[in-house]
Amino acid sequence: MDTGADEQGAAAAAAAAAAGLDGSHPPAEVVVYGTDWCGDTKRTRTVLSALGVAYRYVNVDDDPEAERRIAGWNSGRAELPTLDYGGLVSVNPSPDMLKKQLVALGLVPPDS
Repeated sequence: MDTGADEQGAAAAAAAAAAGLDGSHPPAEVVVYGTDWCGDTKRTRTVLSALGVAYRYVNVDDDPEAERRIAGWNSGRAELPTLDYGGLVSVNPSPDMLKKQLVALGLVPPDS
């Protein structure tokens, strides 16, 4: 049992609730900021697609303003991928963490 992942999942759920994203009102849009060459970005997009979660992909190689935006969210570094759940930001979540966040936000059912 990975207690670190459990703690991260609980933290994500608490952050989602604090941001008003408690699953009762899922975010209007999920945005994935990444690059086509980044393996972690590819993995995140694959997980989202497999779970049937609609998202908008922003390739920061083609959008310097988006790269500056995520760098501002990440202490000056453009960490990839960065996800924006309607104002709640997550940086390079593992597949398990991503699923927990999506459940907490009401975007996928708990048994997915």
